[in-house]
Amino acid sequence: MKKHLLMLIGVMMLTLTSSISAQWNNMRDGLGACNGIMESEGQLVSTTSAFGVATSSDGSTWTTSTTGLDGLSSQTKGIGADDMYLYIGTPAGVFRSGDNGSSWEATANTLNSTAVNYGKSFYAHNGVTFCIMSMNENSGGGLYRTEDHGDNWTLSTGGIASNEIITQMISHNGTLLLGTSLGLYSSSDNGLNWTAFDNVEGSLYNGLYSDGSRIVVLSSHPLYPLLYSDDDGATWNYGSGDLAGFTLAKVLLGDDDVLYAFAGFEGVFSSTDNGASWDNITGNIAGLDLLSLSDMVYFNGHLYIGYGSGVFSDQDVNPTLLNEQDDILMDIYPNPVVNTLNIRTTSGSRLNIQILDARGSMVLQAQAQGQTTTPLNVAGLPAGCYVVHLFDAEQGTLLSSEPLIKQ
Repeated sequence: MKKHLLMLIGVMMLTLTSSISAQWNNMRDGLGACNGIMESEGQLVSTTSAFGVATSSDGSTWTTSTTGLDGLSSQTKGIGADDMYLYIGTPAGVFRSGDNGSSWEATANTLNSTAVNYGKSFYAHNGVTFCIMSMNENSGGGLYRTEDHGDNWTLSTGGIASNEIITQMISHNGTLLLGTSLGLYSSSDNGLNWTAFDNVEGSLYNGLYSDGSRIVVLSSHPLYPLLYSDDDGATWNYGSGDLAGFTLAKVLLGDDDVLYAFAGFEGVFSSTDNGASWDNITGNIAGLDLLSLSDMVYFNGHLYIGYGSGVFSDQDVNPTLLNEQDDILMDIYPNPVVNTLNIRTTSGSRLNIQILDARGSMVLQAQAQGQTTTPLNVAGLPAGCYVVHLFDAEQGTLLSSEPLIKQ
């Protein structure tokens, strides 16, 4: 255990000295953790760990909504949309919204959802909406499809082994492509049946992109982190650049004809040659923030990257927001901690304290009043990386976040 912790601390320290080719601004006022993010009807929409769904017109301030969500369903995870609804995955099942996230209703089936098995992403194609679960079929997850916006869901894993975790879906010239923990698949019948590519090297294919001519695939394999094909997958080329094996990844196109990718534990990357080579633009994203990268979207000319304490963006930070946050202080000690964590606060408000694990799940919470030191017994938490959030209890606004290492 001690060896693993030292290795993790080493990774975190290394990221502090990583590429500084980009500077990212923290756009998190009122948001908290960002588990998934997308653009819908001219707004950013983000899922959170405990406060339902948050919306923003510019990314600097966020408004949360839990209408129709409570308890487990307010712990929102994946997000997506079709032509009628927004969809979110939660430990209580899949919910949909017809008013751009202001209110939510449960779909007809919970899809075996739990704290570890939930809808992590959604994809719409030719009248069918797909829900990708976080666990494999053996654990109650897999891939589900609906042709009536969630009134009925059916399992859609024909041709995929039941022990494979499904990662991402895209469309390439009308054919669906699917990445899993063990393979890369295609479907010509809108997801009813899947056929594996048998000519690709790699593993955990989890970042897929197509512009209609080229398919780009990110993989966790240390020797083959990037593959691309210009002939519909008949042959594959191997990319180059400052890349390592991608563990959690996504690829998207910006308005500037630049491809962007993020990878959990690795960083943020850009490509100006349609995915053949990549540059590291991680910049000042480091430590636990880097480890908790979750999703990204290109919106109004800016890139937004979700992580365990909010959203990073390349747009300018609101000066008023910076001034307000400068007045807020939270100290946590000792860090690393073994048994008792002390949290010192200087805000005069009634406060909520939450500790989230590396998956973004809340594992401990407490309340504090104004300028005080609150001791928390964390002896029962497993060793690992966590994030401590401080919220205004009245407004639900995130005031401060600090990384925590539990020994």
